[in-house]
Amino acid sequence: MTTVGFLANVLHSSGGLELYELGLAQGLAACGWDVRVAHRAGGDLEPAWRALASQVTTLVGGAGPADAAEVAAALAGVDVLYVHHDIDFGGAARAGVVLGVPVVAHLHLPPPAQRTGWRRLLKGRHREPPDPDVVGPRSRITRFVVVSDAMRVQWLRAGVDPARLDLVHNGVDTERFRPATPAERAAVRAELGLGESTRVVGYVGRIDDRKGIPQ
Repeated sequence: MTTVGFLANVLHSSGGLELYELGLAQGLAACGWDVRVAHRAGGDLEPAWRALASQVTTLVGGAGPADAAEVAAALAGVDVLYVHHDIDFGGAARAGVVLGVPVVAHLHLPPPAQRTGWRRLLKGRHREPPDPDVVGPRSRITRFVVVSDAMRVQWLRAGVDPARLDLVHNGVDTERFRPATPAERAAVRAELGLGESTRVVGYVGRIDDRKGIPQ
C-alpha cells in the first residue's frame, strides 16, 4: 500500500483549491492508498478528512509557511508528499529531502510574482524572491502538476523545469454537471421570473470582492 502525505493549509471549504484537494484525497483513498494529512488550521472539511485519513496532524508552527522539520515529523513514514498551496511549496520541498521521498506540487494559481490585481497583494508575496528549492535548476520538487495551459506557461516563465511538469486539467463529473434540458431551463427561468429573451450569466465561486464579485 502506498502512503501519501498531504500538506494542507486549512481544512476549510474557503475555495476550490481546498475542495479539489479533499476530492483528490478521497479518490486516492478509494483506490486503496493510505492517506495522511498535516494541516495548519481546521474547518468544516475536517470531518471528511478524518473519515478518509489514517492520520490527521495539526501543525503548530503558526500562520506562516510550513516548517520543514515539523512537516517531516508529522508525516514520517509516507512514500510521497503532496502539496497544493504555494505558500507551503518550500516547506514541503525541504521536508521531502529530510524524509527522502518525492514531492508533488499541484499548481492551481499563477506564481506570486506574476499575479495581477488583488492577487499581487496577498501577504506581499510578489516582493519575495523565488525559492530555489521550488523553482529553478536546484528545485527539490520532484513533479509539478498544473491545471491549465495558461498556468503552465506562467510557471515555466517562473523557472519550473519543463521536464518535471505535467498538465492535468481539472476533471468534471459529466453525470452530475451536464447541460440543462429545455424543460429544466424553462423551469429555472420561471422560478426566477426571467423571460426567454433575458440573458443570464452563470458564476460558480465565492461571492467575494477578491474574486472580482462586489458584495
